[in-house]
Amino acid sequence: MKNLLILSAIGKDHTGIVEQMSLLATESNCSIVDHRMAVLGGQCATIMMVKGEWNALTKMEHEVPALATKMNLTTIAQVTTLPDTKPQLLPYSVKVTTLDQPGIAHKIADFFSSKKINIEELYSHSYVAPITGSQLVKIVMQVSLTADVQIRHLKTDFDTFCADYNLDATLEAVNY
Repeated sequence: MKNLLILSAIGKDHTGIVEQMSLLATESNCSIVDHRMAVLGGQCATIMMVKGEWNALTKMEHEVPALATKMNLTTIAQVTTLPDTKPQLLPYSVKVTTLDQPGIAHKIADFFSSKKINIEELYSHSYVAPITGSQLVKIVMQVSLTADVQIRHLKTDFDTFCADYNLDATLEAVNY
């Protein structure tokens, strides 16, 4: 098992949030495994996973409240582990562009959930089309397929789903 700590923070966007979170990891003798950050409106939302010895993770976890106070953030720290082995999964990329409409993200998530397919990553962004002025949404996801998923059937079902909701979308294997 790997020793891991997940730290999430949200607060008013200002310079230094990422720097202070990475400094906390460094000073705690932890290594950053994964880190995501986005400015949403005037708020900064970030999540970071670090690895280290249990004593290093404990030190970092105990320092989180001081960081939250110093940076005026709401934080959550959660200790977790990863099994030494993971099941064989096939990563697929999903890209969807459509008119922005209430519930569309839920419908897409429900499509994959109903097929017992896990969404590993998700990015969604609303924007105005330059020529038409229409409000559009772009959703990019990475899903993980188990060996028992019939890819041809999944693609057919996804194409039908997209046609039903007038979605411009792709579903393709991730090539690293």
